[in-house]
Parts: sequence; C-alpha cells; structure tokens
Amino acid sequence: MDGLAVAGGGRAPPVPVSRLARLGYFLRHLIEMVVAMLIGMAIFGGLRAALDPTGLADVLREHLDARYLAMTGFMAVPMAALMRYRGHGWARTAEMVAAMALPVAVACVLWRFGLGAVIPWISDTALGTSSHVAMYVGMLLAMLYRFGDYGHTGPHVHGTIRTTGGTPGDWLKSRLHRRVPRRDTPK
Repeated sequence: MDGLAVAGGGRAPPVPVSRLARLGYFLRHLIEMVVAMLIGMAIFGGLRAALDPTGLADVLREHLDARYLAMTGFMAVPMAALMRYRGHGWARTAEMVAAMALPVAVACVLWRFGLGAVIPWISDTALGTSSHVAMYVGMLLAMLYRFGDYGHTGPHVHGTIRTTGGTPGDWLKSRLHRRVPRRDTPK
C-alpha cells in the first residue's frame, strides 16, 4: 500500500490507499468532469435552439470556430464550478480549463486559416469531432501530470498532494522536469 504525502505543509488524509483505489478516484474525477462538461454542452445546445429564431444560430452555423469556442466556454464553466466545489484551487482549475480550451482554440485557428482543406482532421465536417477529442486528450494529460491531485479521496488541501509510489503523473513529471546540475563555481 502506498501512502500520501503533502508538499507545502498542508494536511493529507491519513489513510493509506492502494494504487487500484487511487486509479478508481482518478477515474471518478475524470467522469465527474466529463458529466459536468456534458451538462454545459446541453445548456449551450438549448440556448442555441432558443436563439434559432433570432438568426444568431445561423451565425454560429456559418462560423464553426466561433461555435466550437463558445461550446468550449459553456463546457468549461460547470467543469470549473465542480472543481471548485470539490476543493481544487484556482490555479488547478485554471490549468484544467486551459488544458481543455487550448487544443480547441488551436484547431479552430488552423481551420480559420483554411488548413481544413489540407489537414483532414480539421475539415468542416471533422472539426467538431477532432476538437472534442483534442479537448479530452488535453484534460487527460493535465490529470495525469497532476495524478496526485486527482487520484485521491478526501478534501483538497493547499499545496500539492503527491503519492509516494510511482504513478503515471510522477513519470510524466520526471520527463518534463528533468533537473540539470547547476554549476555555481567555475572549475
């Protein structure tokens, strides 16, 4: 069994948890966020349908990038609210919003510059699917990077909760933050 350690002086839940339990908590966090995002997408769809008689929905049909960026915003709000409700700090919440919104924004910018004619995954018919896939991949990578924050139960505390065992998040962090020895003194 692996325990939990807290960086930054916060208090961690004292109960050691197994890797399988941490994976279950991680998946629960992921499913909760996806459900919150689906609720946001449903609200966006309902609002779009309500605005159909006004002509604004026609603008969104013509400008796919505006439609998918607006939908991303509607998906981000309930997901961010859920994260705050679950005790995540503003920094982690903003990080997750960026992880989900930036891939969509990049796909929309590429589509806007006309690269959909050259790159099939950002064509008019594929932009919606590919931007959603990119959004979920971005979220999953952010969650794996912060596995300790998403792979535990209990309240979120100030500081980062890290697992003491090897996790996918630890592996990813070790690859992204390799320490280079400092040379303070010339030889």
